[in-house]
Amino acid sequence: MKPQTFFPTLAALALIILVAFTGIFGRDLWTPDEPRVAAICMEMAQSGDLVVPKLGGQPFIQKPPLGFVAGAGLVRVFEGFLSPTGAVRLSSVLWGFGVLIFTGLLARDLFADAGLAWHSVLALGSSWGFIEAQHWIRVDSALAFFVIAAVWAFAGAWVKNRPWWAVLGGVFTAGAFLTKGPIGPIMIFPAWLGLAAAYGWPAFKQRMLDSRHILGHIISGLVFTLLSGSWIFLLWSRGGPELFHRWFWENQVVRATGSSTSLGHVHSGEPWFYLVKLIVLMMPWSPFILGWLWTQSKTIWKRQALSQISTLALIWGLGSIVILSIPATKRGVYLLPTLPVFAMMAGMGWKAAGKLWKSRYLKICQWTCGSLLILLVLTPLWTVIISETLNPPAAELVSQWGILHSLVLGITVLTGFLSFSKGRSTFEKTFGVTTLLMLAIWIFPARVMDGQKSLQEPVQTFVRSAPPGTWSQTKGLGLSETMRGFFYVYGGLKIPTCSSPQEAKDILEGRDPQYRFLVLTSRSDNKLLEGLQWKLVAEGEQSKRRLKLITGVDGVIPQESH
Repeated sequence: MKPQTFFPTLAALALIILVAFTGIFGRDLWTPDEPRVAAICMEMAQSGDLVVPKLGGQPFIQKPPLGFVAGAGLVRVFEGFLSPTGAVRLSSVLWGFGVLIFTGLLARDLFADAGLAWHSVLALGSSWGFIEAQHWIRVDSALAFFVIAAVWAFAGAWVKNRPWWAVLGGVFTAGAFLTKGPIGPIMIFPAWLGLAAAYGWPAFKQRMLDSRHILGHIISGLVFTLLSGSWIFLLWSRGGPELFHRWFWENQVVRATGSSTSLGHVHSGEPWFYLVKLIVLMMPWSPFILGWLWTQSKTIWKRQALSQISTLALIWGLGSIVILSIPATKRGVYLLPTLPVFAMMAGMGWKAAGKLWKSRYLKICQWTCGSLLILLVLTPLWTVIISETLNPPAAELVSQWGILHSLVLGITVLTGFLSFSKGRSTFEKTFGVTTLLMLAIWIFPARVMDGQKSLQEPVQTFVRSAPPGTWSQTKGLGLSETMRGFFYVYGGLKIPTCSSPQEAKDILEGRDPQYRFLVLTSRSDNKLLEGLQWKLVAEGEQSKRRLKLITGVDGVIPQESH
């Protein structure tokens, strides 16, 4: 590699790595996902049970365990060096790096132009959705890794005529299943179909395919069945048909159909949901994705032949959106495994765009990013209008000059230097100024958000306010998974939940042999406690709601010994 390309490449990689590691340590858990996933990983690290994930001591089988196993492993590996939450969050960063590596390998195999493959990797690594995913504790990052790794392996079989690579694709497909269930292989299918249509079918017509390709896919299916079926067998052995029913029917079928709104994220009748989310997640490269899609639509309208890579990208990208749009349950993060193909669309769109358009877009990015950076530097001058709505720690960060302002000022200067430097390409400048803005966001606004969202102190204060010996006799009533996660991570408490109103009634009326107390939030207390007699034991704040620890009117509250 020549020096004129080596150093910009090294700088781009360093910037991606710096952004990925900025803000993942030393901050609290953010709702809605982080408390639940972190608690499951920590409990798994403590118990050593790698088959059935648990939350609050109870089975949590919305998803298979592989994503949680990775987080639990890092908790064990970095015990004493990193906080458990920091170790779990590190897993998201490492999965993300894996996604970038396999995206680069796949793009190298598909594109004859090495520069285009590199642009695709940078577009992915600097997109808002990808960067956000690296900073958030979710198993979706693990799913994205196994999806792109499986696509790369199947591309080796179809594109590079290496039939036995399909077996490796079966291994990665099993990893996707063991991370998030049936949706894993389903997310791989559009890419596999695109590869078969763009590369396999022409080879078949030219009689270039032989029995090795068929045998490779048969073995791939057997490997997938063996690996995925092993966990299903263990789940059935541990929990019986009831636990299997909860995993498959309640958390796969019911969630997909939207039959139960209690699982959340139901967006029935919103066919454009993912198209809107995609534009946001792929910023700042979304305009080039839309431009590339427009040129392909014109090619199809004119009944001209699509290139092989265009056929693959369209079937993979649009097919994934169609599949994700069918279930009633929708979330923007579900698009994460599809971002690599849209990053390749962005790379192709950038290459096809005219110089004038790219130059104008760079100026828009420069002015936008520069203006936002200046606003961040000057927060003490204008945030007085919002400081009253912030928590004291967050208000202090934005209203007083500090080290964070100095860091953002340095980024602002660096952005200006890059904008006016000569010898750098338009793409390098666009990547640089937008990624520097992402860095500033995770240095400063993310810290403010952490001060605003942090619930560590309120939860720990509430836990300490309860009389000694209380929590071992406590069950949750209408307690969310997020809140149970907070109790485990910040209080070390495993809070099981009542399975029925009758169970709560038995506790309050003293008929339960083990539990005498209930913990719940003010969001649900009026409905769940209707008709029941109780008295308050302890109370605390939790965001905009209050936490309550209660017992029956005849219950004896433990007294602290002196």
